[in-house]
Amino acid sequence: LRSCRIVALSSRAGTGVQLKTSEALELGLPAVATTVSCRGFTAMPANVTRADTAEAFATELAARVAAIRAGDRQRVDGATFMALQRQALADALERGLAAAR
Repeated sequence: LRSCRIVALSSRAGTGVQLKTSEALELGLPAVATTVSCRGFTAMPANVTRADTAEAFATELAARVAAIRAGDRQRVDGATFMALQRQALADALERGLAAAR
């Protein structure tokens, strides 16, 4: 995955957070993703575009590939993004536990 220039996250069904989505985000890779592929995350980094129809997905993927070929790597600091996601999860768990007390 580290050698990829872009990741297509095209899941259309399923449950839970997908490992491939988590790995791509942690590595800071640019991606085009369906909403289903993004489930479980509170936000997406700027280098991830959501597209849920086949036409929109293909259009967005082609646009990102063109930008990358033109020299825009589109990578972000994935470790910082994932740290923010872990903190959001910890905060949500704490609120849930507090409400249950």
